[in-house]
Amino acid sequence: MLISRDVHARFASLGSEFPRLAERFVSATLTSSERGAVTVSRSLERVYRGSIALIGDASGSVDAVTGEGLSLGFHQALALADALEARI
Repeated sequence: MLISRDVHARFASLGSEFPRLAERFVSATLTSSERGAVTVSRSLERVYRGSIALIGDASGSVDAVTGEGLSLGFHQALALADALEARI
């Protein structure tokens, strides 16, 4: 997987920037074509309504492809539990 802000970045062209990594892929077999998708982070006015709260990727604050939403979700779940316990 390649994640880059450069829309022209291609996996095959990374050898010049990461030669040691490129060496490891020399004998690798290509299993599919290169594909990409744009993901959008959103800024939501609020992430709760009544007894429902959105956390992690669902809260719109991270790129769902990177896995960052899992980490954020765990942290937000702990913060939500603390807030519920404190009745905030």
